[in-house]
Amino acid sequence: MTLAELIERAPWREAVQFRDTWPHEYVLLQKDNQRELFQAICERLLNGEGVPCRFFTMDNVYLFIGNHK
Repeated sequence: MTLAELIERAPWREAVQFRDTWPHEYVLLQKDNQRELFQAICERLLNGEGVPCRFFTMDNVYLFIGNHK
């Protein structure tokens, strides 16, 4: 299964924090049993596909897959 397929099948949850300023969704690794998705994302990040970005005051590395970040 491709990473895009794993993303589409994942049970996304609406985040409460930053709802008004930065609406986003997330997936829970253990509660939603998304180990395969997590492993695929980690593999892409380890391969250097991540892009350094800033979220308010936090520096993070993001992975862009289709319309997902």
